[in-house]
Amino acid sequence: MKGYTLKAKTALGTAKKVSGKIEVLKGENEELLSFRNLQGSLKGTILIIPAEIPKSILEKARALGVSGIVGKKIADEYLTQLKNELKTSWLSFSFALLIIEKGMEEILDKVEGKMGTIEVKEKKLVISNKLT
Repeated sequence: MKGYTLKAKTALGTAKKVSGKIEVLKGENEELLSFRNLQGSLKGTILIIPAEIPKSILEKARALGVSGIVGKKIADEYLTQLKNELKTSWLSFSFALLIIEKGMEEILDKVEGKMGTIEVKEKKLVISNKLT
C-alpha cells in the first residue's frame, strides 16, 4: 500500500503538526461509536471517526491523551467551544482536529495501525505506508 494524503475542510489545533498511530473508531451506527471498540492505550494516537464527532468523544479523547481527531463533521457549537478551549485549557497538550468531508471512507480499512501526521496549517492528514 502506498501512503495517502487527505485534504480537510477545517483544521485547528495547539500544534502545527501532530503524529501518531492511526486508530479507527467504529460502531454499528453514529450513535453507537465507542472507545470500548479500541484496544490498548490511545495516548499519542490519531483517532479517525467516520461520522460526526460527538462532544462526548472530544472529552474522552482529551482525557485519554489522543493527539488528533479526524472526522466527517462536527456541530458548529462544539467546534466553537473547542476553538476557545484550545486557547486556554488545552495549551499544554499537543492536539489537532481535522474535518474531512470526502474521501475518508475509501481508506478506512487500509489505514488502521499506520502512522499518520496531521498538518494543521496545510489542512491535511498524511498517512504513511508503514505499520507502527
